[in-house]
Amino acid sequence: MKEGLIKGLEDLIFECGGEYGLNHSKRLIALIDLIAARKPYNKNVVLFCAYTHDLGAFKKYAKEGVDHATRSREVVEKLLDDYDFREEDKLTILEVIENHHKKITGKFFESLLLRDADALDFLGFIGISRDFSRAPHDLKKAFQSIKRHRHDLAQIVELDTAKKIAKERILEMDNFIDNFEKESMKLY
Repeated sequence: MKEGLIKGLEDLIFECGGEYGLNHSKRLIALIDLIAARKPYNKNVVLFCAYTHDLGAFKKYAKEGVDHATRSREVVEKLLDDYDFREEDKLTILEVIENHHKKITGKFFESLLLRDADALDFLGFIGISRDFSRAPHDLKKAFQSIKRHRHDLAQIVELDTAKKIAKERILEMDNFIDNFEKESMKLY
């Protein structure tokens, strides 16, 4: 993907999701490259999806009562005409975005890559940090989210390299959860 297009996507994500959203996308890109384990995939499609998969969660595009993945697909479908993707790639992009939180990801390897990377980004110390940053004045809510992510996301990761990373991150989370419960006098 051309550098100007990447810069445009980064600007869009920063405008909508700030540093939080932009850095999430950048971490996904790095994780995807790692967990693909040298298997071929469409890098342009994955790069585009890593930046745009959460647009429906951001205030500018969110719709009350609509799942953010579904809404992201709707938003991206309208944006795709501004980019030079083949029709086949457009279909892949829409599937990847719509399925990025689902156990069953569809028929494209790119869907599996983004889903596993997105799950990994809510595990371990980065996941803990993300949950606390989303509820900085509500420790109970953040802690419940950490425990939910630890349980739910550990079960959907499928790729071998992603499973190895998840296993390490889950151990980090288990250690954190145990110590947090002790130090908080089990208030949460």
